[in-house]
Amino acid sequence: MLETLGFVSEGNPVEDPGIGVVVQFLVLGSFRIEIVSAIDERSPVLPWIHQGSPIYHFAIELEGNRDFESILKKSGFRRVFGPQPAVAFGNRNVWFFMNKARLLVEIIASK
Repeated sequence: MLETLGFVSEGNPVEDPGIGVVVQFLVLGSFRIEIVSAIDERSPVLPWIHQGSPIYHFAIELEGNRDFESILKKSGFRRVFGPQPAVAFGNRNVWFFMNKARLLVEIIASK
């Protein structure tokens, strides 16, 4: 469906067994979308898929050595995953945080 809106694949799908997902990036101008699917039953995205819920999250690339975890915790977020190297990001660590409203934030370690 996104291709009909003008999005094009950015490279090939990337399998990440450490996280348990396959990701495909799609781009349109400055917009970048990451499509995520489960590899197997251990995947942390599988419960969302079984519920029929799409996963929406913001991804932020970390700049410098800011204490992002303390900042997010003060804002009501808790860590739900990570740190874990992510193949799609050159094995840089990623962390996921969620608040009570189920807003998911992904932090990507700087290059």
